[in-house]
Amino acid sequence: MKNLAAPGTAPNTAPCQPERTEYRIVSINASKIKEVQFKEKTVPTGIFKQPVTGPVLIGFDGIGGDEQADLRCHGGPHKAVYLYGRPGYLHWASYLGRRLSPGTFGENLTVENLMEDDVRIGDLLTCGDLILQVSEPRISCFKLAMTLQEDPGFSKIFLADGRVGFYARVLREGRIAVGDRLVHQPTPLPSPTVREFVQATYDANASLSELKFARNAVDLSPEWQALIAKRASALRLAKQGKAWPGYKRFVVAERHEECAGIVSFYLAPADGTALPAYLPGQHIVVRTDLPNHGEVVRSYSMSSGRPMSNRLRITIKRAEFAADDTPKRLSMSAYLHDSIQAGDELDVKAPAGRFFIDETDDTPLILLAGGVGITPLFAMFEGAALSGCAATLIYAARNEAERCFRESIEQLCAAHPNLRARFLSEAEFAPSLAHNTRKGRMSSQALSELDMKEANIFVCGPPGFLDTAESLLKEAGVPDSRIHVEAFGTRARGSAVISSVLSGEDHTVTFRKSGFEVKWSADQGTLLDLAEANGLRPPFGCRAGTCQACTTRILSGSLDYLELVDPPSPEETFICCTIPTSDVVLDL
Repeated sequence: MKNLAAPGTAPNTAPCQPERTEYRIVSINASKIKEVQFKEKTVPTGIFKQPVTGPVLIGFDGIGGDEQADLRCHGGPHKAVYLYGRPGYLHWASYLGRRLSPGTFGENLTVENLMEDDVRIGDLLTCGDLILQVSEPRISCFKLAMTLQEDPGFSKIFLADGRVGFYARVLREGRIAVGDRLVHQPTPLPSPTVREFVQATYDANASLSELKFARNAVDLSPEWQALIAKRASALRLAKQGKAWPGYKRFVVAERHEECAGIVSFYLAPADGTALPAYLPGQHIVVRTDLPNHGEVVRSYSMSSGRPMSNRLRITIKRAEFAADDTPKRLSMSAYLHDSIQAGDELDVKAPAGRFFIDETDDTPLILLAGGVGITPLFAMFEGAALSGCAATLIYAARNEAERCFRESIEQLCAAHPNLRARFLSEAEFAPSLAHNTRKGRMSSQALSELDMKEANIFVCGPPGFLDTAESLLKEAGVPDSRIHVEAFGTRARGSAVISSVLSGEDHTVTFRKSGFEVKWSADQGTLLDLAEANGLRPPFGCRAGTCQACTTRILSGSLDYLELVDPPSPEETFICCTIPTSDVVLDL
């Protein structure tokens, strides 16, 4: 975080404006967890808040005696206290046509005159010893509609309106009572208001610049940083488009021997049409016929992050045999190395994939490359040179003869002061990679100048390299939200590793009730995005898997979640945050 004070210490509270705004506390509300029946299910919840008498201690975990059932959506250090203003109550009482009592929205503090347009992420609210810091908006789950006995679509209305209230973290503990006043001390740093933040992150028409402003909110939690990165990625992919459907014929314009066993192929459209924009780190899918085998499809990362005269470059290491095959057959990489020359043609799908840099984030980059895993990371390194983002590349190879792009990397570093590179052997990166012993430790020389906790880290390489790198990063305390991993093939899914949904495979999605089927590919986003793009209007509230308004029955097929959510059941899914991993039939 940028300036979050340690518990028990006073942060820099210098206001950015001379006026002093105070908000009177109307009600203090708390509850124990209770179980209620909702849609034939037993739901534990702490949303039914009731006023409590004061004074009340507000600690680092929130109000004493208050409980939350779902700590993923409510509670924790970044959501310790939920505040809601009286102006919001007046609005929703008029909208719903009934009286609403303090605590109805599940807030801990009901506050007079508090409005989402006046409070910015990072602002301080103080009362005696107590110091609260505005941390994030409240994104309601289905339990708000349940409590109000409204249709689940109310969550969407509540969010779109912007009168959502907000959470605060506790920087210093203190006691408060009804009638006390919270003194508003605005942050001196640029930061969005609560309403601006909601609009930037949930409005389908939000721009990358608006997302970037939200991403740079003062002391924004790692969870929100990661979520905004995903939305920025989805926006870029939507704007990028597929460029051409299915496969297109490309000619090999040139091939270049990079180093021992590694060749670059420069591909140009056979019809001479212009190439689409692509993002550093993305891949293409190549299809060709192998002798005595037939059609084979493989994904290859593009190894350049800058325009190349209407060419794409892929850089491929030769593997003698295809992996996991019995009996052994010639690999596609070996066929390309041995048989494909300038003038030959291949079938290619348009650039795709979600392994690329978040444009909303100015955070420095650390790129960890193992062997031919340098290919997407070199493209990112070139991209950082063009954008001016600070980037450090650590490149481990078995030996110098198998290290490609070294001269280009050194030239980039010489021309761009924001770039640094360090070349290591496998043994220097981690002894276990070279000697097959217990997991080693990255050398102090490789880490001594790196601030890993404040960087976004991208990792690509063979499975052993990835396992070791992840272990070292976690031991160094790097949050999962800052670790981005690209695997060469299928790999067990860990907290920081997205399973291989980026293989470039399209899947057929059938909307059974609507009576049609469409093709899904990675650039089309979630199943909700796909449904909306084809004229359907399924209910949704949050696009983050919390409100459950988009719950849809799965009739067949398998899915993967892009958010950390608890699936409703094996037969149901939240289409707002899922993508297919096979052909899928939905009851929609």
